[in-house]
Amino acid sequence: MGGLSPICHKLPSHLLMDIDIYRYNVHMQTISLYIEPSQLKRLKAWSKETGAPVSELIRRGIEAALKRRRERTKQQQLIN
Repeated sequence: MGGLSPICHKLPSHLLMDIDIYRYNVHMQTISLYIEPSQLKRLKAWSKETGAPVSELIRRGIEAALKRRRERTKQQQLIN
């Protein structure tokens, strides 16, 4: 995902959220996801703590998992 321009760092947080929502609505795809009730409960609690929507937390988790996979793949290629 692209970063925000330097001017965006001076904007109030509620406007930044509007920018993020716009970016996600334009560039994101909708999927269905089944998770355990306990996972949803923990995600909602984490969302409340951070102020980030549950969907954003899920996206961050996916990105972190993909990054770890890329790193493992690179390490494996160096070994071979």
